[in-house]
Amino acid sequence: MADLKLHVDTSTDAERAAVASVIAPDDHAVIHESERSVRGGTARRRDRRHLLLPGLHALQATAGWISPGGLNHLCDALQVPPAEGFGVASFYELFRTTDPGHEQSVHHVCMDTACHIAGAEDLAQRLEAQGEKVHRGPCLGQCEKAPARFVQGRDEPDHVPADRPDELVALPQRAADPDVQLRLLRNVGVVDPTSLASYRDHGGYLALQRGIDIGPQAVIDEIRGAGLSGRGGAAFPTAIKWQGVADERGRPKHVIANADESEPGTFKDRIVMENDPFCVIEGLTLAGLATGAENGWIYIRGEYPLATLRLANAIEQCRTAGLLGDDVLGSGLRFDIELRRGAGAYICGEETALMESIAGFRGEPRNKPPFPSTHGLFGEPTAVNNPETLANALFIVEHGADTYRLAGTEASPGTR
Repeated sequence: MADLKLHVDTSTDAERAAVASVIAPDDHAVIHESERSVRGGTARRRDRRHLLLPGLHALQATAGWISPGGLNHLCDALQVPPAEGFGVASFYELFRTTDPGHEQSVHHVCMDTACHIAGAEDLAQRLEAQGEKVHRGPCLGQCEKAPARFVQGRDEPDHVPADRPDELVALPQRAADPDVQLRLLRNVGVVDPTSLASYRDHGGYLALQRGIDIGPQAVIDEIRGAGLSGRGGAAFPTAIKWQGVADERGRPKHVIANADESEPGTFKDRIVMENDPFCVIEGLTLAGLATGAENGWIYIRGEYPLATLRLANAIEQCRTAGLLGDDVLGSGLRFDIELRRGAGAYICGEETALMESIAGFRGEPRNKPPFPSTHGLFGEPTAVNNPETLANALFIVEHGADTYRLAGTEASPGTR
């Protein structure tokens, strides 16, 4: 059997460097001639295809579009058929598969209700008058900054422009007040979102430590006793979801933070991720402990560059501190997290479409059954929760189910 080859590599040096920044040489899925190597190469191709989405992001960021040469180089490295690679690239709104010419950036301007009222069309026309490329699109999750825009550049990081100096600070700082019993936003304005030390100084990782002390089943029992339901819209009982994955045996397991909130007017998870990213990391690690999953994933909306940056920083700090990796908090628990950035597909907020996207396929929903608890990411047991659910799980495990229920019935709306 001959080696599988595509055609002459027409990628540029910059495109090859972009692919190399995502896919290390040892990760290339090369098929050789022997039957054993073909089988091994096929398995390696399956194991590495999840790097397709990060590779497409790297090409888009470098060249301003995904050229045929760049795409074929990426597909060659992963041994993904180029037609399938193009099918994935063309599925997402943030990827361009046609040459934009000399356009250096695209300004995505939100046209949904809050931004429309605040003058989104006027903003779009002003940008066009300045010679900018404008894409009028759906909600960008920045309703408090209406009219919102998101700039997708070339050879520069994607960003949300700060049109006024005070917009550089996400939320005002506030002093910790023991009389204000916030749960979801308890660290916002109090904890430095770029500092693990600050997070731990304010009680970070006490919940995970208690979870380790009481054990996985006791964690699920606390969640069940609190009556926690998912905050993503379906309100499915979190304990049932976690228990279903925990009961599976003999296969790798996964827990996923679904941070691809795209409903118009919805940006609650962005506020948590930007201002309390270590909470998301700790909450996902707690979910891994409870379910027996060693693999954590955060799938974040592509239009959230600041939240992506802060989560990536939080993951690295936690790895360095022994809070992720082979021995979390010295407990023997093995758990690590990979961050995956979406690329502008509303449907990827649906959990099965999200898992298809992570795996390197078009983000199209699957039929159910089978359900993610038995056949989720890569066909393996998986629990999917959004950041708000994970933050509430931390509160429950640290303070107990009774305290959680009491706070929900007696506290003011601002404490939820």
